[in-house]
Parts: sequence; C-alpha cells; structure tokens
Amino acid sequence: MELQLADHTYVVSKMRATAQRNVLRRLLPIFVAAQALGSDADGEWLFSSASPIATSLAKMSDEDSDYVFHNCFNVVRRKTTTALVEITTASGDLMFQDITLPQQFAILFAVLKENYSDFFPGGLGVSNAAAVAA
Repeated sequence: MELQLADHTYVVSKMRATAQRNVLRRLLPIFVAAQALGSDADGEWLFSSASPIATSLAKMSDEDSDYVFHNCFNVVRRKTTTALVEITTASGDLMFQDITLPQQFAILFAVLKENYSDFFPGGLGVSNAAAVAA
C-alpha cells in the first residue's frame, strides 16, 4: 500500500504475525471505540477530548505507545529518488525530521488499515486520517 503525504510517498507493508497480535492487544480498546463511532468517522475524532478513543489513548502507557509506533513504523519505507528507505532507526527514532506529528498519525493509521482492515469488516474509523494530516 502506498501513502502520499506532503511531497513524499510512503510504502506500507504487513507486520510480522507476532507484532500484529501484540499491537492489536494494545490497541483493542481504541479499535472498539472506533467501531462504536462507525466506519465513516474521519480523523477528527482523535482530537476530540470527549471521544472514547482520546480517553483510551490517554490511558495508554508510554511503553505501549512506543511499542505500537515502533512496530508500525518498522514496516514503512519512504521513496527517495534512488531507493526505499526505512523511516526509523533500529532504536525507533525517526530518520526524517520533516515528518510532522499529524503525518506520523496518518502513517500509523495506514499501517493499521493495511494490517487489520480484514479483521474489522466495519472499518477502523480512520479512513480520512491522511486528509487530516495534509
């Protein structure tokens, strides 16, 4: 799957099965809340303080959040003029400092969609996240 953000194209792949399971376990409360909002929800739910998703995100530990982002970003490559380049270092730091926070979430949502859309037939409620990041 390809994702276009700003002037860059990102290629999203599948996570290993173990990583998929462990990321899902950490995000399940958020997925359940997204399902309750319906499949046509846009990315703005993330920023609503009244959202059950915002509540679930706020309760997530830093360790769990880092685990989710690291495993999701680990399967993303950015197209350059000569190659596909990983967007993170081995320690999980971003290789490209021009990736903004909204773009990070758009990339995260693209990875989640690529890896879990078959698991949630009603959708993840993150269909327009890339538009929010643009």
